Amino acid sequence: TYLIRLATKYLPFQFARNAYQLAMRIMSWLKYREWHFPRIMILEVSGHCNRSCAYCPNNHVVQPKEFVSDAVVDKFCERLKEIRWSGVVDFIFFNEPLLHPGLEKIVRQVKDACPGSMPRVSTNGDALTEKRMVSLMEAGITRFYVMQHLPHRAGWLERMKFLEAKYPGFMVLMDIEQVEMSTGLHTFGGLFEVKQAHNAKVCHIHEL
Repeated sequence: TYLIRLATKYLPFQFARNAYQLAMRIMSWLKYREWHFPRIMILEVSGHCNRSCAYCPNNHVVQPKEFVSDAVVDKFCERLKEIRWSGVVDFIFFNEPLLHPGLEKIVRQVKDACPGSMPRVSTNGDALTEKRMVSLMEAGITRFYVMQHLPHRAGWLERMKFLEAKYPGFMVLMDIEQVEMSTGLHTFGGLFEVKQAHNAKVCHIHEL
């Protein structure tokens, strides 16, 4: 974890990412005798989000404010422990994980089951304060991926840049439009060709 944080602090992000992927493949072979063993495990702690974005499936199917059950978390950690997991555990998917009031408890449970794991959070940043960030880092979060969705409330970008500067190596600040274009999300990795594009960059912010 320390080496990854150090690499992303001083090396270009894409270079550090490629180096990390290569290292994880080598580790997968040494540990599981499989080059392509999953490098990332994901736990979706809820289906709820404080935003409704045109490019997200949850914009069309509103999800209730429900959180993952303790039984699911217990089973998730149990299975990770069985395979001696030491890779990434992402709190991500079609939700805003920071809306879960007990996220720190879940992170600690993951770290207790797999001390070598690397828990990370992907967030829109709306609920990310310095107090919450420190609390999650103390629980075991090693990285915050903050995706900028427009519009955002006044002071959002300044707050993110402050946190990024104060806690170097712990945050990666990204923009959804840049990620779409650089990774091919807008064409599903090149599966189809866009002949006519429509501006659907609509993202509504709701109360936290």
